[in-house]
Amino acid sequence: MEKRRNRAFEDLLIPYFISQFLWLIYQGIFNHSFDVIKNVFYPQFSLWYLLALFIWRLLLPDLLKIRGILPVSTLLYVFGMFCTGINNDFAMQRAIGFLIFFLLGYFASEDNIARIKKISVWLSICCIGMSFIGTFIMLRTGIISFDVLFSVFTHNKYITTFENWGIGIITYVIAFFIACILSCLILGLINDHESKLCIIGENTLPLYIAHGFIVHIFNSLYSHLQMQNEMITGLILLMMAVLTIVFFSSHVFRKLFNKVFTGKKISVSPKHRDNCHMSRDAKSENPASH
Repeated sequence: MEKRRNRAFEDLLIPYFISQFLWLIYQGIFNHSFDVIKNVFYPQFSLWYLLALFIWRLLLPDLLKIRGILPVSTLLYVFGMFCTGINNDFAMQRAIGFLIFFLLGYFASEDNIARIKKISVWLSICCIGMSFIGTFIMLRTGIISFDVLFSVFTHNKYITTFENWGIGIITYVIAFFIACILSCLILGLINDHESKLCIIGENTLPLYIAHGFIVHIFNSLYSHLQMQNEMITGLILLMMAVLTIVFFSSHVFRKLFNKVFTGKKISVSPKHRDNCHMSRDAKSENPASH
């Protein structure tokens, strides 16, 4: 724990600043904007996670001294969204909200993981598929809008902005349980530490940082193409997602990423790792688990 705490600046803050600089270049070229430089501690796109993880690493030893930190952090996930004065500067909004998932990853024991992995693979696939179908139906029927769905799951919508605060609280509670259940179901799919999913999951940081540029470029192209067919759009998005995952989790890209961002070589081959690095620190710091 102390070793990771001492390395937090090198492992997280330096890659964060490099990524922010790349966003500055991107915004300057494509949007003729240099607003990124105005506040370097306002993370662009998904870079909030690096700042949040930096904060969690620094505070973890102190957080563990708080009695009932798990129920406290669970309450913060919901009721923290009443604090309209807390925004995304220093990623504080999400660092507070998503703290519970970091702690759940830290406290999860090998026995807990083993029990979850006993879930049938086909049951996991069916449940995940049904969740996507259910979400599609809710969006199509207008039960919930995409903007609300996206902003709640990304912890970016204050409860005070709901017409009814009670509905806002219930929405966040449901989102929390859905996130926990889906996390367990996805973990249930990884029953082999040499599987492709496990290898991708171990090396998500390059993918996590780089995919934001692809998303923004695709959004720009999509707005110009003005495609009307939702089915074709969905297939294109699925294909783009798969290609993005394959490329940015590849050995070649990870090698380039590690050289540029950390100056380190890629660690030992996954074949020699024990059960997907299921140590407490590794689990709690994997972007795929949040």
